[in-house]
Amino acid sequence: MPVINKKAAIYARVSSEKQEKEKTIESQLAELRDVCKKDGVEIVKEYIDNGFSGSTLARPALDQLRDDASKGLFNIVYIHSPDRLARKYVYQVLVLEELRQKGIEVKFLNKLVTDSPEDQLLLGVQGLIAEYERAKILERTRRGKLHKARFGEIQGSLPPYGYDYVKKTKERGGYYKVNEKEAEIVRLIFSLYLELGSIAKVIKELYKRKIKTRKGRQYWSKKTVHRILTNECYIGTTYYNKCCKSGGKCRLRDKKEWIPVKVPKIIDEETFQLAQKLLKSNS
Repeated sequence: MPVINKKAAIYARVSSEKQEKEKTIESQLAELRDVCKKDGVEIVKEYIDNGFSGSTLARPALDQLRDDASKGLFNIVYIHSPDRLARKYVYQVLVLEELRQKGIEVKFLNKLVTDSPEDQLLLGVQGLIAEYERAKILERTRRGKLHKARFGEIQGSLPPYGYDYVKKTKERGGYYKVNEKEAEIVRLIFSLYLELGSIAKVIKELYKRKIKTRKGRQYWSKKTVHRILTNECYIGTTYYNKCCKSGGKCRLRDKKEWIPVKVPKIIDEETFQLAQKLLKSNS
């Protein structure tokens, strides 16, 4: 039965390049346009988020749709399924409630979501299933990274100062390669610290020599220099699984839980240990 005097908006989303290549957006749009035609509604605008995760609401097309909702451009929104709107149930409820307050209906494909207990139960179950799938993927990814780290593969593509990250290939996992230009500065920092005995003096000397940070800053922070002086990566070992998130903060795990991964050395063991003794003495 046609929906009388309705102006419709369409919202579609995919979260990866693979889905884009497989024309998932096009298939969503085709089905939604077909439903709009059957319902007899006029499509006034289509909102498309290509390559955006459903685990966040920070998406340009969805933000635009929410902004336009107050302008009276449309009074019904068609979406392929609840997980295209958001993968978290609480986010689904937040957006749906926001649209309802503006007098806008939401229709998931051939199912119009109303305030009836049955519809709300169905939406809740769909949202919980989407959350479960998301949690399962995250846990699978986490355990996969632990497994790869135990076999010596670097996890995370942001290397410490002094190294470049080389992406994994079919033949080999990702690894760190010494960046000779930065490595020379790392050696200089250790040498200056052992000579001058103070991080503040090291920073002044780096500034005097016009040596810039990786980001091109002229002034090195104490935190950055201290991190370099204490990083065991420079004596051949980096660690994975050092931290875990708790209450929104990163908590350092017990060192026996850390997974050591071998990397090329930049500093010899004796120089590194001398620096640690001086740091401890200065603290």
